[in-house]
Amino acid sequence: MCLVALLVVAEQRPSGFRQHCCLDSEVTWSATDESRISVQHVLGDAPVDVSYNLHPDGRIQSLVFDRWGDPRNSGTFGWHPFGGEITGYRTFGGLNIPSSGRLGWNFGIDRWPDQEFFRYEITELRTI
Repeated sequence: MCLVALLVVAEQRPSGFRQHCCLDSEVTWSATDESRISVQHVLGDAPVDVSYNLHPDGRIQSLVFDRWGDPRNSGTFGWHPFGGEITGYRTFGGLNIPSSGRLGWNFGIDRWPDQEFFRYEITELRTI
């Protein structure tokens, strides 16, 4: 399973953008409408369905999927909404990537503001 199945990376070229991602027989992409897409795949024994909200230019604005965990620290584990917002994009060596964002439990519902726990900003990227 490729991590890029969660975050799609686009390569900017004069002729447009080319999408890089895992496209094997175990991964299914579908479009709900012009601003929402989803990918279904299996991670271990667990089916995973990731939903993306897209900006009109095609960039990912947010994503959400069910993640196994115990976000309330109650000692009871289960599947809970997890996701976040992509807050910025940068281009490094021709690759346009989601360079900043915030993630956490219960994205998309009223408990999201209290359960955000990860913010990131990529300031440098070297391709190998």
